[in-house]
Amino acid sequence: MNFFQAISLGFRNYANFSGRAVRSEYWFWVLFAALSYQAVSIIDRVAFLDNAFVQQWGFGPFYVLIVLGLLLPGIAVTVRRLHDLDRTGWWILLWFTIIGGFVLLYWFCLKGTVGTNRFGPDRMASPSPEIPRTQEFSKPALSDTVHAKSSAIQAMPAKKRWMPTWLRVLLIILGVIVLIIAATALGGYFWWQNQGEALMVTIAEADKFGADKNRPACVDEAVVRIKRGDGFTEAVKVRLFLKHCLKAAKPVAGFCATVPAKREIMKSTSWQQEQNQKYGLKQVYEQGVLAELQDFCESEAAK
Repeated sequence: MNFFQAISLGFRNYANFSGRAVRSEYWFWVLFAALSYQAVSIIDRVAFLDNAFVQQWGFGPFYVLIVLGLLLPGIAVTVRRLHDLDRTGWWILLWFTIIGGFVLLYWFCLKGTVGTNRFGPDRMASPSPEIPRTQEFSKPALSDTVHAKSSAIQAMPAKKRWMPTWLRVLLIILGVIVLIIAATALGGYFWWQNQGEALMVTIAEADKFGADKNRPACVDEAVVRIKRGDGFTEAVKVRLFLKHCLKAAKPVAGFCATVPAKREIMKSTSWQQEQNQKYGLKQVYEQGVLAELQDFCESEAAK
């Protein structure tokens, strides 16, 4: 069973707690659910940057919706996987214990019961018709022998798989990459819809402030703003302010003399630590603001 067949079966058996689920069906569904959770968490973080809860816990409304949507089929496929091992679905309650969770993971890696068990037939078994006892040892008729030979001669070769395994794996990986890119783009769109106007206002403020100030004044103002603000979105606004303010402000001799380039990793790290201590920047979102100063000085040196 491949990835797409497992997803299709998972949704077709959305609330079906009877029957059996083979090992590949269960683990492909787990992979699909994990990728879905990762994609919507990216959307939440980008679309709701102002929300402190989303920033702290890493998930928001889209994540909650996808979790609720996949909860029931996830439980159902887990129960059917236990049935495939000839175990009752109530063993799923072991997830609520620490050791029991490892036991379930071990079970789910095992091959299912061969043949029919109390929960249904073996879906991986190839059906073979039974031969009646009265005909089991009887001598076949001449016409039957000729027909069997003729069928063997005219038998068509077994059909090859329409797609090799390596190509299917490659398509799955590409699909995951496309899904993550699409989720990021969608999240960025939502974020811009919410914050685009505020960012344009910030750029106008930076141009106006820097018109009659020098470049060190832009840095001081950026530090004041980042300390006054809170959250990742405010850090984006302050970095944008500092970038445009430095371009509009009056140059000062030796302003970039002590600012290392980002490619100088050791010097850059040491300089950033010194600047964070100098200006009292302690929060994670605060400490990346002055990296904009390095970008500006690199662009000035390239002119």
